[in-house]
Amino acid sequence: MPSNLIPTIVLGLTISACFTPPKKPAADLAPQQLSLYELNEISIQTFFSENGSSVAGDYVFSMSAESIFLDGEATDGGVSITLPFAMGPDGFELALRSTDIKPNGFLDSVIEMPEFNARITASNTSGMYIRGTSAETGTQHAYLNADVCLQIKNIYKPLLLSYSDPLVLEEMELSMFQGMSVGLLASLIGKAVGSELTLTLDRVEGDLFYYSTDFAHLGYNVIKEVLSQVDEDDLLDFATSESQELGNMLAIFLSLDDEQIEPILPAFMNLFNIESEYVLGLTDKNEIIAVSYSLHISALPPEEMVDHFMELQNVLPAEFGLPNATKEQSLARIEQCHLDGVLGFKIDLFGGIKNLDLSSIAVGNFDFEKPEKAIDYSEMVGPQLPMIESMLNSQLQNGALFEEDADQSEVF
Repeated sequence: MPSNLIPTIVLGLTISACFTPPKKPAADLAPQQLSLYELNEISIQTFFSENGSSVAGDYVFSMSAESIFLDGEATDGGVSITLPFAMGPDGFELALRSTDIKPNGFLDSVIEMPEFNARITASNTSGMYIRGTSAETGTQHAYLNADVCLQIKNIYKPLLLSYSDPLVLEEMELSMFQGMSVGLLASLIGKAVGSELTLTLDRVEGDLFYYSTDFAHLGYNVIKEVLSQVDEDDLLDFATSESQELGNMLAIFLSLDDEQIEPILPAFMNLFNIESEYVLGLTDKNEIIAVSYSLHISALPPEEMVDHFMELQNVLPAEFGLPNATKEQSLARIEQCHLDGVLGFKIDLFGGIKNLDLSSIAVGNFDFEKPEKAIDYSEMVGPQLPMIESMLNSQLQNGALFEEDADQSEVF
């Protein structure tokens, strides 16, 4: 090698490095704040976008409750569901097994889980292969060719995109209710939570972003948003029809001004330990994906709870009729409630990807040869797709019409 070639190579690499922008650190790509609407959109895009990112792991949903009063006694119960999956640029694989569905406590006697094992493999090139085994049906194998899978994808894509817009989703839910009802109020609260609760970035660990939210103080904005969407007289009539006492309490609440209402909810929620965490991840293509969420709710120990109870007593207007009590009297009552088990509850929720793997999955990884034993349903499903597409288009159009009518509605 000529002696002057090495310095030339080094010089060329040095110059090229000067013109190559350094890769941004993950922390620079983490949004500082997110609404729950934006989080919902990220969650949907994580599994239904077509950007070709690779994500794998175990999608887990778990719920557990301790010392929850049912039928007059403290009861424990919960359930855990695990779905192993992998997604690549042009396909996915998903498994569902009865052994991965685990009820416990009182739910163990309520949920009867038959034994089964199922797996789905899908590829843009090969189509979809579904196989499963159960005691009732034995082993079944089904197949859809790539053309039918593409037609299904093209039909459902507009629907998925509309559902990735939380506003459209909420409007479609609200269209199911006529007049004041528990369902309508629940949907209005969900809509307000999505728009008013803000997630704030706590920390960045590698390619993972951790967020939390302040339920206590942001909850006041949720209440104001819900009240702005309903007629107060209708709300009072509905509350009174459910319970005269509830109607009386609501009438007092609605008579208060903003300065009186604002501190009540934080003071009440501070009686409990409420912890939430939302985790986002960054793929190798700098795409932000939803990883997990978790929520923990429990009562505070008596010594801590009594301090917050005294704060609630101070900010709660006298119209509510809460009898004044000394700190010693309040502590005695709270301790008795703990002894009775009323305040010993714990609730934990988790949903998200465990054993997360963001390693690149090659194109063609999920390709397969059509199994000879699989029943080909392509000719059965294909002719039905135009009718399904027509029905879905009607649903989307009705949702759009409802959104237009909502502007004229007394509720909205």
